[in-house]
Amino acid sequence: MESGGGTQLWCFKCQDIQECKVLWYANDLKGNFFHHDYPDLRWRQRPRECNKCGTHFDTYEVNESVIDELVELRKLISRIKVSIDEQQRVPKEKC
Repeated sequence: MESGGGTQLWCFKCQDIQECKVLWYANDLKGNFFHHDYPDLRWRQRPRECNKCGTHFDTYEVNESVIDELVELRKLISRIKVSIDEQQRVPKEKC
């Protein structure tokens, strides 16, 4: 595919950073969304196309605080899983 301008992004098919252009999309919200249950969770969605392989995919832009919260939640879930595993390994005492 020819270079058509765009942003350097990770292409999951190429498994490399490639130039990717934004595709046109018909959406009254212009790619701006929020979650109905969590209105503070907002993002911008953009349809993309890799200029090298032609793969179509979407990118999502979020505030950095959302990424920070996700990392903290993943850490918490990992600790909970370890705790559950440890509790399941401890033999239960007979009453």
